[in-house]
Amino acid sequence: MLKYLLSFLFFIMFLQFLIADSIQKDKEELNLNESFITEEEYGSYLYNDPRGISCKRCHGEYGKEQHLISYINKGVNIDIIVPDITQLDIQSFYKALRGTNLIMPKYY
Repeated sequence: MLKYLLSFLFFIMFLQFLIADSIQKDKEELNLNESFITEEEYGSYLYNDPRGISCKRCHGEYGKEQHLISYINKGVNIDIIVPDITQLDIQSFYKALRGTNLIMPKYY
């Protein structure tokens, strides 16, 4: 009987070792990928609702070129067309966000 009890205890200790090792590996993997928010989530948040003035309001759900508004100024019909932003290189994107623009808000 003692032999079976010792075997059972050894088996339980072995399982604890395996579980502890597995938990440690999971923690290490999580630490490698740990982040409060991913870059994609942050970008999505900024596009959809940065401080209540979302990019999506003008650029639409997918950032494609679209007609934003038409108005008449001194008898001249003016159309504002929002450009496609899906293929911008990073320098052009940065310049558009930081530069002075008569319509688009400036983002820092």
